[in-house]
Amino acid sequence: MTAAPTVAELLLARAGRRDPGLKTHDGTWTWDEVVAASAARGAAVRELLRTRPGDGPPHVGILADNSPEFAFLLGGCALSGSVLVGLNPTRRGPALARDVRVSDCRVVLTQTSYRPLLDVDPGG
Repeated sequence: MTAAPTVAELLLARAGRRDPGLKTHDGTWTWDEVVAASAARGAAVRELLRTRPGDGPPHVGILADNSPEFAFLLGGCALSGSVLVGLNPTRRGPALARDVRVSDCRVVLTQTSYRPLLDVDPGG
């Protein structure tokens, strides 16, 4: 039985392609642009994880709307060998802190509008 390709393999196979890879109401990105944007996020994720060593898995919490940036971060996590953990922005306070804790997030990335949601005692 042949293993299914990984997200990273699927992305890398599209590098150099000029056909649309991502379309939103804000714009269109070619597959090559999607791969490049994902690779840039992947390098940043690798660096963040390197500067926050730990015994836990390379889980990266993402607190963001469904947007091109979320898609690029998903690709970046795949290319960096880390796992994207989608955090729910409808959660608040201790519930959100618990989600981060139980999913073993070593890093949490968020869009500016959700930053105040992370101002909570992680032990609470």
